[in-house]
Amino acid sequence: MSSHPHKPHDVDFSKTHWAYLVASFCWVGRLKLASGTWGSLAALPLGLALLFFTGALGLLLFTILITYFGAKAIEHIERHTDRSTSHDAGVFVIDEVAGQWLALQSLPILYILVPTFSWQDGLIWAAFSFFAFRLFDILKPWPCKWIDQTWRSGFGVMLDDLAAGIQALLSTVAIYFIFA
Repeated sequence: MSSHPHKPHDVDFSKTHWAYLVASFCWVGRLKLASGTWGSLAALPLGLALLFFTGALGLLLFTILITYFGAKAIEHIERHTDRSTSHDAGVFVIDEVAGQWLALQSLPILYILVPTFSWQDGLIWAAFSFFAFRLFDILKPWPCKWIDQTWRSGFGVMLDDLAAGIQALLSTVAIYFIFA
């Protein structure tokens, strides 16, 4: 291991390789410019596929699983690196994946509530849920900011993005009914 302090994008992977693979969503988080946006964007096609093949309940189950394993991976990394440089580091994008998948739950809600809602509509509103999630994740309105500042754990890293995902889900459904 080198003598310089750890940086989120420059760490010793020997003790944390599996955890970085999970926390970075198969290395998507290693993209240094706007890694959270890349993580959310990478989550979209997989989330839509899960939604198509497993339904809303399946996507929710995968969201719960990825939240649990993402939190555990982040906590493992934080135990083996300098916590001050690794807590909610940019390389961690598994939280964006979970939040984006939660935001995608707006599609089955709209599909149930709107008899004429089609999969073509779903693609448009999936894109809207992406932008809504990114907006809430970046701006961190209450309770996202409170969770981010209060819960200093792997689950805290995950929960603030889940809160942003819920806000994006509710906003997507509300905007649909206001403008569509």
